[in-house]
Amino acid sequence: MAEDPGYREMMRKSSRESHRKFYPERRAVIQQRVKRRRLQYLAENANRVQDPKVLKRCAGQCGQMLPETEFRLNRGVAGGLRARCNHCSDACKRARRTCFEAFGDPVGQACYLCGHEIEALPDAWVDHVIPQSQSGPDTADNVRWTHELCNLSRGAKPLTPEQFQRFQRIVPTFPGAQK
Repeated sequence: MAEDPGYREMMRKSSRESHRKFYPERRAVIQQRVKRRRLQYLAENANRVQDPKVLKRCAGQCGQMLPETEFRLNRGVAGGLRARCNHCSDACKRARRTCFEAFGDPVGQACYLCGHEIEALPDAWVDHVIPQSQSGPDTADNVRWTHELCNLSRGAKPLTPEQFQRFQRIVPTFPGAQK
């Protein structure tokens, strides 16, 4: 029965409908929770300043122990500082810019991890096929558009065979790309 193309298409359609129905609801619940936490952190970190004598580990690609002055203030999070140092934070912007240049606007494109369409810009995250933690570069060959939840659930895990096939079908559209 699983080999029947009609059955497979029916299951694929059912999966898409389920995704469209439950993804916005789940996202709304998460956004409410984040909003409450942010208000709490804003109150706690109202007078937060950076201390050059205190060291903090970067949660980005470098993973170094750096003075607090190397991190931007963000009073809306726990601790009042961003998790990534200035250099790693700028690397994230580079990856997003690379993805925009190579693949264009993500709205309407398929997430290469789940195969469903990305419906809004805030849902679009850049995923590194070879994770940055494993020295994956910010090149057009290594970045793809994904949903926020798909990207977070994958983390730094390797791609499944299904995801790898979807990755190979999405060809960069930048000048000089091989088709």
